[in-house]
Amino acid sequence: MPVNFESDAELDDIFGGLIGWEGTIQYEAPYALYVEYDTAYGGTKPPFEPIHKWVQRNWSDIHPAIIDMTSNENKPLSRSDHEERVAWFIVEQIAESGIDGVHFAQRSLDHGKDQANKIVGKYAESDDTDAHRKIAEELTEMMFEYSQDIIDKEAKDTETLKDSGSWEIRKGEGES
Repeated sequence: MPVNFESDAELDDIFGGLIGWEGTIQYEAPYALYVEYDTAYGGTKPPFEPIHKWVQRNWSDIHPAIIDMTSNENKPLSRSDHEERVAWFIVEQIAESGIDGVHFAQRSLDHGKDQANKIVGKYAESDDTDAHRKIAEELTEMMFEYSQDIIDKEAKDTETLKDSGSWEIRKGEGES
């Protein structure tokens, strides 16, 4: 299930629904929810394959202590076998301890709410008939960029998750 957060509900709270536009930000990566929220597995294990693929993509960034813990002193491991061992090690650790969420969607939404009045203020004295659309577009894009920055700085797999993100604006339902 993708992470999907919409600015329209929050904008309605702030501006009383007068804006008439909806903004949507979405992340389609299959594990986006696991990055967003704190995750506890309660004795179950997360799926192996996405973690294995993550290990393969990020092998050079994996902490040497984990690599040492999973090596075989009796017989050298091929890189492929070692990556598999590291992935199973991570699966076991996640099952035991869970994962702290990055909360990139919620934090971006909060940032959007904090910046909304500033963005609206740019158009307050404007006669621009397209001002509401521009406000929705600017706010949604700003929130998306903020979420991308959070993922860049704090998520463990920036490219796949980051690349799965998108945003759009559209006329609100019932608007002409």
